[in-house]
Amino acid sequence: SGLPSAPTGLDASPDGTWKLVRAGTTLYRSSDGLTWASITLPNTGYSFGDPNIAIGNDGRVFALGPTGSCHGLWRYESNQWVGPFTVWTGTNYGTDGFGLVVTDSMLVARRGSCGSCQQWVVSSNWGDTWTALSQFRGTMSVIGNRLFGLSSPQLQYLDLGGSSVSTVDLPAGYT
Repeated sequence: SGLPSAPTGLDASPDGTWKLVRAGTTLYRSSDGLTWASITLPNTGYSFGDPNIAIGNDGRVFALGPTGSCHGLWRYESNQWVGPFTVWTGTNYGTDGFGLVVTDSMLVARRGSCGSCQQWVVSSNWGDTWTALSQFRGTMSVIGNRLFGLSSPQLQYLDLGGSSVSTVDLPAGYT
């Protein structure tokens, strides 16, 4: 593959223009799939899990990870990392159960790997500030501009930019 180590992550921008490959502590970004620019992850003393890297339609790269006193978000723009911007405070979150997704117009982040300990937040200003979605639980997914949370026996969804969460009961027998 020509990479210094085996690829451990792959992401694409919501519109498919940008691709992002992770190999160790280096990211490779491309808009044409032929030429790739390398970006070294910010050195925070902590690791960034694979689901915690995302790329936007404009090629900006986002990284979510612990900083020691909080979980922060870094943005790679104008050929440098900016941040961290505080997403959650505290040090007891570890690195499990985190996720980061970028949509056409916002970022969605999740912490916690069990339903009752999860917290979801959204940012419409690319990580400068965050708003909690306290009613969401489960596996996170964004399709278009709709956020989904799947936690048996229900599917929850929210039109991003809205404030009303809808809930659908799953068919009997779903686990």
